Amino acid sequence: MEEELICLVALARGFVYNCTAARELFERYGSAKGAYDSVKEKLGKESLDAAGETIDLAHKHGFEIVTIGDSRYPIRLKECSDAPLILYKKGNCNLNSSRAISIVGTRSSTEYGKKYCEQIVKHLALCRPGPLIISGMATGIDSCAHRAALENGLNTVAVMGTGFDIVYPPCNQNLSERICEAGCLLTEFGSGTPSYPYNFARRNRIIAGMSDAVVLCESKARGGGMITAHLAFDYSRSVFAVPGRMDDISFNGCNLLIEKQVATIVSCCEVITDTLKWEPAAPADLFSEVSPEKGLILDCLRQKGEQNLAEIADAVRLPMGEVARLLIEMEIDGQVMHLHSNKYSI
Repeated sequence: MEEELICLVALARGFVYNCTAARELFERYGSAKGAYDSVKEKLGKESLDAAGETIDLAHKHGFEIVTIGDSRYPIRLKECSDAPLILYKKGNCNLNSSRAISIVGTRSSTEYGKKYCEQIVKHLALCRPGPLIISGMATGIDSCAHRAALENGLNTVAVMGTGFDIVYPPCNQNLSERICEAGCLLTEFGSGTPSYPYNFARRNRIIAGMSDAVVLCESKARGGGMITAHLAFDYSRSVFAVPGRMDDISFNGCNLLIEKQVATIVSCCEVITDTLKWEPAAPADLFSEVSPEKGLILDCLRQKGEQNLAEIADAVRLPMGEVARLLIEMEIDGQVMHLHSNKYSI
């Protein structure tokens, strides 16, 4: 096993609650081994063995290890001084999507909050390219955001507050599996890390740091969503909040952020896309001036519904490589959507 990776995991484990210091050490010595050697007495003799076991367990559970020097590491998060040295990732989602937005809120959400969460995601799905939807897989607004992303053909990332071998809450086991098909699970915590409340507060900085903007759909005056919104503000990200009635404590946090001018009021879904300059594609323009080959693909999807790459290539009688290239162009232009299980639809 590569020595540099083992040392990096050992550092990350030893400084999991002080990522700023770990990163300073890593940058000062220019290598994980150099940084580890400078603090190995403090970390203990067994730290390298524990790191090796963590790597083996991550692979056993289907998680890859993305290091801060890896091109797959979230570029936006890397800008933050307290970014973790490593992330454990399960799924094939691109963490460096050209557009990324976090949608968060209370676990005890109301129908009003969930309704507007769904409407916001549905509106965002009109953008081309569609943004990456990031949240924390908690019950309530987080789960609603993930499900809405999946239903609207968007990739979604669930940032976990537990180790990679623990799905929390347990009731979201099925949701976590769906997310892995059209997005990914992400955590900085190694195996066996339980659902400590403090860990969920810490993971919120990853949710905020990975995004261009954070939308708070519903929150009381105190809660994880408020922490994420304030972190996003500190990271110079755009912050939006869905307003509620003055006498509704479920929206006290949202109203407070708007009052303090920390967040922009979401008076309609267009406020978000207009502010971020993410213009939704005009439906009338989606299929104009397509090539004959792209026309064949669109006709196939109109007639047969969701199809995978091989099925499309067989139907239009074009080489699979050529169809793959055309589908990428069509996805960028907003003519097709890449769905779960590697299927496509209009």
